[in-house]
Amino acid sequence: MPTFLDLRTSVQSNTDAITAAIPTGTPTLTGDIGLVTTGAVGQIRVALQGFAKITAPATPGATITITVLRGATVIFTTTFTSTTANEQVSAGFEAADLPLTPAGGLLQYQMQVVASAAGATLGARAFTGIAAAD
Repeated sequence: MPTFLDLRTSVQSNTDAITAAIPTGTPTLTGDIGLVTTGAVGQIRVALQGFAKITAPATPGATITITVLRGATVIFTTTFTSTTANEQVSAGFEAADLPLTPAGGLLQYQMQVVASAAGATLGARAFTGIAAAD
Protein backbone atom coordinates (compact mmCIF):
# COMPACT_ATOMS: atom_id res chain seq x y z
CA MET A 1 0.00 0.00 0.00
CA PRO A 2 1.44 3.42 -0.93
CA THR A 3 2.73 5.74 1.77
CA PHE A 4 1.74 9.41 1.61
CA LEU A 5 4.78 11.70 1.42
CA ASP A 6 3.64 15.25 0.73
CA LEU A 7 0.98 17.49 -0.84
CA ARG A 8 1.52 21.09 -2.00
CA THR A 9 -0.62 23.67 -3.76
CA SER A 10 0.34 26.90 -5.53
CA VAL A 11 -2.48 29.37 -6.24
CA GLN A 12 -1.44 32.54 -8.05
CA SER A 13 -5.01 33.80 -8.44
CA ASN A 14 -8.31 32.43 -7.18
CA THR A 15 -10.42 34.77 -9.34
CA ASP A 16 -10.79 35.74 -12.98
CA ALA A 17 -11.06 39.39 -11.89
CA ILE A 18 -7.27 39.61 -11.49
CA THR A 19 -5.57 38.88 -14.80
CA ALA A 20 -1.96 38.60 -15.90
CA ALA A 21 -0.56 38.88 -19.41
CA ILE A 22 0.83 35.68 -20.93
CA PRO A 23 4.18 36.56 -22.51
CA THR A 24 5.19 35.52 -26.01
CA GLY A 25 8.36 33.52 -26.53
CA THR A 26 9.40 33.18 -22.88
CA PRO A 27 7.28 31.00 -20.56
CA THR A 28 5.93 32.63 -17.40
CA LEU A 29 5.86 30.83 -14.08
CA THR A 30 2.27 30.19 -12.99
CA GLY A 31 2.83 27.54 -10.31
CA ASP A 32 5.77 26.34 -8.22
CA ILE A 33 5.68 23.49 -5.68
CA GLY A 34 8.30 21.47 -3.83
CA LEU A 35 7.34 17.98 -2.66
CA VAL A 36 9.33 16.62 0.29
CA THR A 37 10.36 12.99 -0.24
CA THR A 38 12.75 12.52 2.67
CA GLY A 39 12.51 8.98 4.07
CA ALA A 40 10.79 7.55 0.99
CA VAL A 41 11.17 3.80 0.52
CA GLY A 42 10.49 2.17 -2.85
CA GLN A 43 9.46 4.00 -5.98
CA ILE A 44 8.01 7.50 -5.74
CA ARG A 45 4.91 8.43 -7.70
CA VAL A 46 3.77 12.01 -8.16
CA ALA A 47 0.33 13.12 -9.34
CA LEU A 48 0.08 16.69 -10.63
CA GLN A 49 -3.01 18.75 -11.43
CA GLY A 50 -3.37 22.24 -12.73
CA PHE A 51 -5.92 24.73 -13.97
CA ALA A 52 -5.78 28.05 -15.80
CA LYS A 53 -8.53 30.33 -17.13
CA ILE A 54 -7.13 31.63 -20.42
CA THR A 55 -8.33 34.43 -22.68
CA ALA A 56 -6.75 34.06 -26.11
CA PRO A 57 -5.45 37.11 -27.99
CA ALA A 58 -7.41 38.91 -30.70
CA THR A 59 -5.55 36.82 -33.29
CA PRO A 60 -7.44 33.59 -34.19
CA GLY A 61 -5.06 30.65 -34.50
CA ALA A 62 -2.83 31.83 -31.65
CA THR A 63 -1.54 29.08 -29.38
CA ILE A 64 -1.17 28.97 -25.61
CA THR A 65 1.05 26.22 -24.21
CA ILE A 66 1.07 24.91 -20.63
CA THR A 67 4.18 22.98 -19.58
CA VAL A 68 5.01 21.17 -16.33
CA LEU A 69 8.66 20.62 -15.43
CA ARG A 70 10.60 18.77 -12.75
CA GLY A 71 13.78 20.79 -12.73
CA ALA A 72 14.63 21.05 -16.43
CA THR A 73 12.76 17.84 -17.37
CA VAL A 74 9.43 18.28 -19.17
CA ILE A 75 6.81 16.10 -17.46
CA PHE A 76 3.74 17.31 -19.37
CA THR A 77 2.84 19.77 -22.12
CA THR A 78 -0.40 20.72 -23.84
CA THR A 79 -1.27 23.40 -26.39
CA PHE A 80 -4.56 25.20 -26.95
CA THR A 81 -5.17 26.84 -30.35
CA SER A 82 -7.75 29.62 -30.42
CA THR A 83 -10.37 29.53 -33.15
CA THR A 84 -11.90 32.96 -32.51
CA ALA A 85 -10.64 36.32 -31.26
CA ASN A 86 -10.56 36.69 -27.46
CA GLU A 87 -11.75 33.11 -26.99
CA GLN A 88 -11.94 32.01 -23.34
CA VAL A 89 -11.10 28.52 -22.15
CA SER A 90 -10.75 26.84 -18.79
CA ALA A 91 -7.75 24.57 -19.28
CA GLY A 92 -7.27 21.80 -16.75
CA PHE A 93 -4.85 18.90 -16.75
CA GLU A 94 -3.66 15.92 -14.76
CA ALA A 95 -0.18 14.52 -15.18
CA ALA A 96 2.01 11.91 -13.51
CA ASP A 97 5.72 11.63 -12.88
CA LEU A 98 6.56 8.00 -12.20
CA PRO A 99 8.26 5.92 -11.16
CA LEU A 100 11.04 7.87 -9.48
CA THR A 101 13.85 6.37 -7.43
CA PRO A 102 14.10 7.99 -4.01
CA ALA A 103 16.82 10.58 -3.90
CA GLY A 104 15.63 12.10 -0.64
CA GLY A 105 14.96 15.73 -0.18
CA LEU A 106 12.81 17.77 -2.52
CA LEU A 107 11.16 17.29 -5.92
CA GLN A 108 10.60 20.74 -7.44
CA TYR A 109 7.83 21.18 -10.04
CA GLN A 110 6.82 24.24 -12.05
CA MET A 111 3.83 25.06 -14.25
CA GLN A 112 4.64 27.53 -17.02
CA VAL A 113 2.50 29.20 -19.70
CA VAL A 114 3.51 30.87 -22.98
CA ALA A 115 1.55 32.34 -25.91
CA SER A 116 2.39 32.62 -29.60
CA ALA A 117 0.81 36.09 -29.95
CA ALA A 118 0.53 39.15 -27.71
CA GLY A 119 -2.72 39.86 -25.88
CA ALA A 120 -3.41 36.53 -24.14
CA THR A 121 -4.23 36.69 -20.44
CA LEU A 122 -4.55 34.37 -17.44
CA GLY A 123 -7.38 34.51 -14.92
CA ALA A 124 -7.71 32.08 -12.03
CA ARG A 125 -4.91 29.51 -11.89
CA ALA A 126 -3.68 26.79 -9.53
CA PHE A 127 -1.16 23.94 -9.45
CA THR A 128 -1.18 20.98 -7.06
CA GLY A 129 1.00 17.93 -6.53
CA ILE A 130 0.93 14.88 -4.28
CA ALA A 131 3.73 12.38 -3.72
CA ALA A 132 3.53 8.80 -2.46
CA ALA A 133 5.94 5.86 -2.30
CA ASP A 134 5.62 2.10 -2.07
